[in-house]
Amino acid sequence: MIDADKSIEVIIDRLKNLREMKGMSQLDLSLASGISQTAISQMESGKKNPSLATFLKLCDALEISPESVLGRALDNNENRKRDKRTLMEIIERWM
Repeated sequence: MIDADKSIEVIIDRLKNLREMKGMSQLDLSLASGISQTAISQMESGKKNPSLATFLKLCDALEISPESVLGRALDNNENRKRDKRTLMEIIERWM
């Protein structure tokens, strides 16, 4: 089974990599998303997990769909059902 805490770390790393690939500083992302630079720094350093609302704002500011950050679309096969359960665990932790 996939560890939800580890999955959140992977998601944050993906957001950071996307930010860097777009040539954005933490300040740039802060201004584009409305999330404080301090909060972004704390998330990227592993000191804080984003709320679901924060995650969605960051995706919007980076002009990327949440689904693409999370990995792959979910369908009916068994592996993806397991992924869906893990995704639901992650969302519950964010709420």
